[in-house]
Amino acid sequence: MRMGPREDIYSVRRLAVLCGSLALACLLASCSIAKKLGVSANAPTQSSPAFSGVGGLNLSSDGKYVLVWDQVAGVADPATVTYEVYSHTLSSMPTGTQASSSSKPGTSGAALPTLIATLADSAAPVSSGAVLTTIKGELSYTLAAAPDAGAITAFQVRAKWPEDSAGGSSGVSSIPDTNKKVLIYSPANTTLSFSGVSGLTTTATGSLLLNWTPPVLTSALNASESGSKIQYSIYMTSTQQSLAAVQAGVVALGSGSSLALSSGSSLALTNASGTSGAGSSSAAGTLVQNVSSSYSNLPVNNGTLLATQTGGSSYQITQTLDPSFVYLFQVRAVGSAGQIDTNNNVIIYQASQPTFAGCTGAKALSANSISVAYDFPSAASSVTIYRGGSSVYAAVSAG
Repeated sequence: MRMGPREDIYSVRRLAVLCGSLALACLLASCSIAKKLGVSANAPTQSSPAFSGVGGLNLSSDGKYVLVWDQVAGVADPATVTYEVYSHTLSSMPTGTQASSSSKPGTSGAALPTLIATLADSAAPVSSGAVLTTIKGELSYTLAAAPDAGAITAFQVRAKWPEDSAGGSSGVSSIPDTNKKVLIYSPANTTLSFSGVSGLTTTATGSLLLNWTPPVLTSALNASESGSKIQYSIYMTSTQQSLAAVQAGVVALGSGSSLALSSGSSLALTNASGTSGAGSSSAAGTLVQNVSSSYSNLPVNNGTLLATQTGGSSYQITQTLDPSFVYLFQVRAVGSAGQIDTNNNVIIYQASQPTFAGCTGAKALSANSISVAYDFPSAASSVTIYRGGSSVYAAVSAG
C-alpha cells in the first residue's frame, strides 16, 4: 500500500530522530570509555611524550658523581615531570652491552666511561634495585657516594608525567615511562690498561713510525676480546713554539717523567717500551708521560685525528712534517665492547732542518762554462745553482 505525503514526512522525521539518538549514544559511550581510560575526550591529537632514559655519568669538578639525562620530549611543562632514579649492583656483565653514546660532557662535569645495556624489568634496577631518589623537573642527580670501583653498578631512570601533558583537560593520574635503558659503570670493565704511545722510530726508507704496546686484557669483559679487535686513534697537533719551550711546558704539567728519544739510540722507558723494527732506529724526540689533561695543546683535545686502525702496534706517519714546527703525537685505544682508554702520554718531535754544504768546488771548463761540485742532499727535492743573483741551473736528483 502506497503512503501519502503526510506519512512520508512523518517517516523521515522518525528516521532523523533515530539517527540523532544513535549519534548521541555513541558520543556518550566514547566519553565514558575515555573517562575510564583516564584520557580527555577533548584532547587534541598529538604525539605521546617520550623519554630516552639515563644519559650518562659525569664527574664534577669537586669529585662528585652525577647522573644526567635529557628531558621528556613532547611535554608542555617539563617542570611537571617526575624522575625516579634506581641503582643496583650486578653480579656479572650483561650480554649485548654497548659503549655509552654520550654522557653530555660539560653539563655536569667530565664524562666518565660507561656502558649501556637494554634489560628486561625483571633484571633491571627498576625491579631488583633500590630507589635512590624521586625528583621533579631536574635533569641530573648527584650520587651520595662514589660507586664501588670493584663492582658492576647499574643505573636506571624512569619518568612519569601528568596525563594532560600533551594537551587537553587537567588530569590527576600520571603516565609512567617504560624505557629499558640501563647505564653500567664498572672501572674494571669500562677502561683499558693501555700505556699509550711509547716510541718513535725511523724505518730504513726514512718513514716515521709511532709505536705502542697493545692493552693488557685482564677483566671479565676484556678477556673476551683479542688484541686484533682493539681500535686505536692516532692524534697529532703542532705548534711554532721552540722545542725547548714545548718540552718545558708539557713536563711542567706532567705527573710522570720526560724521556729523551735520542736519534740512533735504543729506547729506555720507565713505564712503556719502544722497540725498533727490522732496519729501523729510534728517532729524535721526547716521550712525556701522564701529561695533565689541562694542557692546552694535548693532541686528543686540540689536535687532528690522523687515523683510526684496528689492531697492530704501530702507525706510519705519512704527513709531511715541517721542520719549523714542533709536533705532538698521542694514541688512544677503544675496545669493541666499549672499554675506553684515557692515557695522556705524548711524544714531542721536531724534524731536523736539512743541511747542505753548498758548493764544494768549481773548475773552469772553457771560457764560457764552469763545473760546479756539490753533494746532493738525500732529503732535498732539488738543488739550484745561482750566478750573479740569477738561477742558471737546477737539478732534481744527484748526478
